[in-house]
Amino acid sequence: MKIEYKDLLGRWNFSLFEKDFYIVLNEDGSFESNYQAQALDENELRRGEFSFDEERLVLHENDQKQLFFLAKMEKMRWGVKMVATNETEEGSGQKLIWKKYTSLEKVPLFSKINPPPRTKQQMSLQKRIAFYGVFASLAIIMAVIERMFPIPIPIPGIKLGLANVIVILVLYTFNARSAFAIALLRIFVVAMLFGGTGLNMMYSLVGGLLSFAVMVAAKRSKLFGVVGVSVFGGVAHNMGQITVAVLVLNTVNIYTWSPALIIAGVITGIVIGFTAGFASNNIKILQKM
Repeated sequence: MKIEYKDLLGRWNFSLFEKDFYIVLNEDGSFESNYQAQALDENELRRGEFSFDEERLVLHENDQKQLFFLAKMEKMRWGVKMVATNETEEGSGQKLIWKKYTSLEKVPLFSKINPPPRTKQQMSLQKRIAFYGVFASLAIIMAVIERMFPIPIPIPGIKLGLANVIVILVLYTFNARSAFAIALLRIFVVAMLFGGTGLNMMYSLVGGLLSFAVMVAAKRSKLFGVVGVSVFGGVAHNMGQITVAVLVLNTVNIYTWSPALIIAGVITGIVIGFTAGFASNNIKILQKM
C-alpha cells in the first residue's frame, strides 16, 4: 500500500504497553518524540529530522538513525490508524500501532458534529420498529436511573437529563418525528412508573416539549453543532418548568431561581451534547442505516 507524505504529518500515538509514547512529524521535515528517549525522565524528548522513502520512515537524530517500516493504514471515524515495524539493532522489529486523532482531539463547544452518513436504502418496517423500541427503552431506563439517584442540589428542577442523550441521538440519526415520539413516550411511561400526578406530568410535558421544539429549531438553523443544540434544549427545559411553576403558584418570585437554572442547563447541555455527539459519530451500526 502506498502512503503519501502528507498523510504522515501530525501527531501519532503509539499503542505500546502502558507508556504514553508519541511522535510529531512536522511539515518542515523535523520531528519530536518521547519514544525510546535516552533518559527515564518523562519530559525527555528526541528531536531531529525525518525522511520518507516509499514506505519507510527514517528518523535522523544527531548521528543516529531509526527506521520504521510502514504497513497498513486505515481511516477511522476518529482519525487514522497505521501499523508500523521498528527495526532494531538486532535486526528484528517490534510491531507498533500508530494512531493519529483528527476529529475527536479538539471539539469546540459549538462545533458541527455530523452524524454518520445514511444510504438511500430505506429500512424495513420491522427494523425501524426494532430500533425505535431499543432507543425508547434506553431513554426510559436512563430517566428511571436519574429519578433513583437525584442530584443533591437544593434547587428544584435541576437534573442531568440523561434521557435527552437518546432524544438527540435519534434526532441526528433518524428525524425529528422519531425523536418526538420517543421523547413523548418516555415522559408518559416514566410518569406512570413513578405514580406522577397531573401536576408532575405537566411539569415534565411542558419542559420536554419546549426543550424539543427549541432543539429542532436550533438544529434546522444550521448555526450550531450538536453541543449547541443540546445547550439550548437544556436551558429551554428548565425555563419551561419554572414557567409552569409560576403559573401554578401564581407568583413571579420563583423566577429568582432562573440564573441558577440557566447555568445548570448550560452545564448539563454541554455534557449531554458531547455524549450524544460522540455516540452519533461512533456507533457503527447506525452507519448502515
